[in-house]
Amino acid sequence: MNEKKPHHLYILVRLLPYLWPKNFAVRARVLIALLCLVFAKVATVATPLFMIWTVDSLNTEMNVSGPFILLSFGAVGLVVSYGLMRVFSVGFNQLRDGIFSVVGQRALRSLALNAFSHIHELSLGFHLERKTGALSRIIDRGIKGLDFLLRFVLFSIFPLILELIFVGLILVFR
Repeated sequence: MNEKKPHHLYILVRLLPYLWPKNFAVRARVLIALLCLVFAKVATVATPLFMIWTVDSLNTEMNVSGPFILLSFGAVGLVVSYGLMRVFSVGFNQLRDGIFSVVGQRALRSLALNAFSHIHELSLGFHLERKTGALSRIIDRGIKGLDFLLRFVLFSIFPLILELIFVGLILVFR
């Protein structure tokens, strides 16, 4: 039992073809979902800027060279813009989930089909010696684990890195 375990990145690399198949419609869904993710992160990062501009616009000694020329709404308009940015942030995240759900379910279905096919290709001796009824439960747990892994990497880790980059850029240029 001295089996060598595959590296975690190897597992993620093996899952990439399921998320980027040869079907153009699925690839388009992935790209649209990623665009929604970027828009949601831009809205999330821009939301505090609108609040800053709102508070600054209440200053009576406001200069005309600030960002208020671009957003010459006044305080009420900036509060409405702040609210819209919050709505856009949540809305783009929900839109991303809705668009990507088809891709995720397709990937999980393909993975489950591959595992199921592999089990049926095993020898009769394997099926007679082992409890093959427990295999369906193991496959189900594995597929649910992969679903969690894909969603965690795509919708938690990647967006966090993207948001950190955006915030870093704002801190550098502001």
